[in-house]
Amino acid sequence: MKSTEATEQKQPVPANQLELSFNDVQPGEELDVSFMHRSFGLSGLPLRQPFAKDTSRHTGTTLPAKDRRAELTKFHRTGASCALTINSMGFTLPGGYEINNIGLPFGAKARLLVLWLTTQARQQSDNNRWLEIGSIKSWLTTVGVPYHSENISAVKEQLVRLSFARFTMMLNRNNLMYFNNDQLIESSVFEEQDLMRYDQGDLVNVRLPVGIKLGENAYNRFTGQEVIYVPTQALSEISNSAMAIDIFLYLCYRLPTLSPSEEILVSWKSLIAQFGNGEAKSKFQQTFLTSIERALKAYERANVEINAEGLLLRYSDPAGRRKMFVLSPASTEKPMTRKRLANRIIPQTENKSNGELPQLEF
Repeated sequence: MKSTEATEQKQPVPANQLELSFNDVQPGEELDVSFMHRSFGLSGLPLRQPFAKDTSRHTGTTLPAKDRRAELTKFHRTGASCALTINSMGFTLPGGYEINNIGLPFGAKARLLVLWLTTQARQQSDNNRWLEIGSIKSWLTTVGVPYHSENISAVKEQLVRLSFARFTMMLNRNNLMYFNNDQLIESSVFEEQDLMRYDQGDLVNVRLPVGIKLGENAYNRFTGQEVIYVPTQALSEISNSAMAIDIFLYLCYRLPTLSPSEEILVSWKSLIAQFGNGEAKSKFQQTFLTSIERALKAYERANVEINAEGLLLRYSDPAGRRKMFVLSPASTEKPMTRKRLANRIIPQTENKSNGELPQLEF
């Protein structure tokens, strides 16, 4: 019997079977990989700006370069069979200016930006992965983020951080270690001095990118059949709470998939692994109860019960399901055509793309 098992373990496993097993983690486990996979690690983002222990006294969202370098460059969530790691990049600009750590994406604004990116990808009609920034103002206003200087600075900061973040998912299944390594944003075009200004904490004078290009894997997931549908208007109830957004998205994904007679208990241990930030159970419960109260207010028909063991889930249909998040309102601004956008990125004399955005290959 032992020799038979050893022989079976040596047999190669087709890639498509690995992908299926990667999505086959049940909701009672420590980390809901299926949800994390569908949302490109959305709920795995840090809730707050992550600092090393000796700099935890810093709570501002924007710090001078010397303090930003004290931020953590790696953040992870881990369960018994899977782990998500998010890494921040450093790099050198032309001319020799060094950015040691661009910073990890965190908080509510970063989550809303991933939702916005998903919406924009699904609205593309020609499989073009370059996205325009013009519609972000009206969309943020719709989901309850007033468009004033403080908020737009926070949005710019998180968009820069998302542009340079790398997501690695590790999964241990059937005696095999499977990993998936991705970037949400493959390419981005900034004004000449903006990354230097960002590193120096001068967010007021940083502009939104001229254009951004989704990674191929991210684009395929966002435009595929396994996207999480979220009623847009409901986000206005929770747009300033990172944990409430995470819980709400999880409920939007999980509750409609249950059968009418099914109940699933998600333990406190699992909830801490997915939604926590490394805190003790008692402290987590205080924050979680406040956040889920807000999430349930946004998700009016959620059939959810909180008890001593954790969260009991029953089938629910999302409120306003026909007003899905993917039907984001059109921008009130005139959109920039691809040709105009391409002309801003590369000089007219070099633009041979017939209106398509450059591939920026190295």
